[in-house]
Amino acid sequence: MWRAAAIAVAALMLAAPLLALHTQASGASGAWARLQGDILYLGNDFATIEINLSRGASIALERVLGDVILNCTRGANAGFHLDFYTSQSALESSKYSPLATGKWKAVVVENTSRKVVVRLEPAPSTAREIAPLKVEVYIEITDYTPFAAYNVTLYNPSTSPISLYARSPGGVWRGIKVYYGTCLTVARHWEFTAAYGALESPSVYTLRASNRTVRSQMLPVNGTFIGAAILHLSNASTPLTIGFITGDSISYYSSTINPVGPVTIEAYTALATLEPGQRYTALYKAALTPFNPALLLSTDVWRLAYALYPGLFTSEYVHESNYYKTVSRLNASIAKLNASLASYKSSYKKCLEENSKLKSRNGELEELFNTCRVNLNIAKNDAAKYKRIVDRYALRVGVFTTLGIIVGVAGGYIFAAARASSAPLGGRRRRR
Repeated sequence: MWRAAAIAVAALMLAAPLLALHTQASGASGAWARLQGDILYLGNDFATIEINLSRGASIALERVLGDVILNCTRGANAGFHLDFYTSQSALESSKYSPLATGKWKAVVVENTSRKVVVRLEPAPSTAREIAPLKVEVYIEITDYTPFAAYNVTLYNPSTSPISLYARSPGGVWRGIKVYYGTCLTVARHWEFTAAYGALESPSVYTLRASNRTVRSQMLPVNGTFIGAAILHLSNASTPLTIGFITGDSISYYSSTINPVGPVTIEAYTALATLEPGQRYTALYKAALTPFNPALLLSTDVWRLAYALYPGLFTSEYVHESNYYKTVSRLNASIAKLNASLASYKSSYKKCLEENSKLKSRNGELEELFNTCRVNLNIAKNDAAKYKRIVDRYALRVGVFTTLGIIVGVAGGYIFAAARASSAPLGGRRRRR
């Protein structure tokens, strides 16, 4: 038991670098949902799921870590389905409930990077065989699980009890039947396996394909049941692909296997009647996934996978742990590069801000320069004007100066002559 616990802890440690690696490789991050016509797209960093709402809300395509795990785009029903009636006569006359083959409506009620929740409701034509019962299915996908979980709610709005009917092997009527299957186009050999007892040495029941279609026994779930019903490829040396159904209200399991091709896992809930006003909710998980310890841990099927293939599970764990050590080192390098990039982005932002300031300052300086240039031209014009005025006045001053000199000389001469003519005649003689 301690070995299984240690592997569980180790697988938890593997999940983080696996998520980081795929996030970096795919460029995506977190859970998401998109509605496009009759197709509902769900996904996260691990998986992408396409659900055909016009065909029983079946899974048309499923990719896990980029690899196509399920491809049923040509019309075959696959994936998770509900299959029950509220009328015994309708059950006896039909192979599948309209819930498994009819139209559904989808509304995205929560869409964040951590979790996506989509509400599915059967169209009126799909719900006719279960009237007046109301059915809602909530599909949930988180950012770290490679599959979708189905939360099924049944509600009796009437004033009378409603009985539930679903056919199981041997013609026994069970309350609710859910199944997960591959499509007709998948030409592979499958096995169905269940395990009971102690984890270290479980009792294993296996149904293998033969030259005809075969059904497994009805396997009751009890306290010694290790894990979910599981199927895997039998024509491969290792179980490359694992399919499963788990749930908190499953009472029995069975499986149908064809010689080559589709395979289904059926799970039954022994709920016979819904009383007036009663609401019943059940949680189911169903998917196909690669045989990968980290992925299997997130599916709750790792205990069964380890019990069935302990050597393979351990060797895959060792291989992945060595691989993810390298990935961790690469992640550390990437983190440093991202830090450097953030620093460069910060410096670049500062340069842009400084450049913006310089551009603004340059604009101010250009405006000032243009103003100065205009003022300079005005000053030049004024200077030229004043120079012309000065030149004119300078000419006038020169003229008047010359005239003054002439007038002054002439005046002096006239004055001197006047003085000479007015002097006494004998004056000079007397001095002699």
